[in-house]
Amino acid sequence: YDNHALGFMEQLQGLQEAVDSLGTRLKEAVDSTLCREEGLRAAMAKLGEELKEYVDASLQRMDRVVAACLQRRDEQWREELKQHEAKSRLSWRPTRSSTPAAPISTGPRPTTDVTLALPPVVPSTPPIRMEFPKFGESRSSADIVDFIEQCENFLTLRPLCDAELMGTLNAVLKGPARSWWLATRSKINTWVQFKKAFLEAFLPSDYQAEIEEQLRAHVQAPQQCLRDFAYDHRALCLKWRPDMGEGEIVHRILSACNPRLASGLRGTVSTVEQLVKVGSLIERDWSNTRDYWSPPSQEVPHAGGKGARISPQNTREPPVAPGDP
Repeated sequence: YDNHALGFMEQLQGLQEAVDSLGTRLKEAVDSTLCREEGLRAAMAKLGEELKEYVDASLQRMDRVVAACLQRRDEQWREELKQHEAKSRLSWRPTRSSTPAAPISTGPRPTTDVTLALPPVVPSTPPIRMEFPKFGESRSSADIVDFIEQCENFLTLRPLCDAELMGTLNAVLKGPARSWWLATRSKINTWVQFKKAFLEAFLPSDYQAEIEEQLRAHVQAPQQCLRDFAYDHRALCLKWRPDMGEGEIVHRILSACNPRLASGLRGTVSTVEQLVKVGSLIERDWSNTRDYWSPPSQEVPHAGGKGARISPQNTREPPVAPGDP
């Protein structure tokens, strides 16, 4: 029994030593893992800072390059303008050529020919001065759409390459728009990509419903001419649905304009231009009719000698329809 007890105690002691050794190795492994994780985090943080500094430096360098490029282009335009102005001025360049004089007694008198050399007149075409539109704190849907339209108008007259456009957008966007641009510009390389991302970021999700509501509430005012109303209504229709057909636009204009005018136009016009042309003629006829049946007032003498302006009654009789008494 004692031998068994001693053997069991030895085994228990060996097991205790093995457990202690295993715990020591486990602790060392955990400490080593933690150290490696901390080192990895520190390395990643350092790498992130270096990457951020590199990106910021690259953006600043690109902005300087774009600005220098634009300045060189402006200088080139100014030089070309000066050259055109210099060529457009009329300059007189007399050239004298004398014939050799003959003897006085027998030859003719010396003559002098004067030739006026006129340079060709080159019309000068100075460049159009335009500034790239800016966008800041506005939250209106109309301002957002107007900014995109103004940018497209600018790019139509002054095309920019993608690098110049990206640098220009970095300078014209302010406030929240600039914050959005700094976080998104790495994913955008062209104007089409910018336009799509910008509208998705700033236009409200119910923009189409808002335009539809404006279109539904847009009717012709009593003193508004048909031409102005038709063009405004067509613009709203195309803003709501750019692919809307001409026939549907005409139908919507007739549904929202003066009912009396619409009754005379339905079935006779098929385009907006025809609607405006015929409708304007009808409106002019209405105006002439009112002027015809409303003659100017006349003066009749007073007892005191001064004239008083009164409207004559029944000066003109309107035409009587057949069958009327």
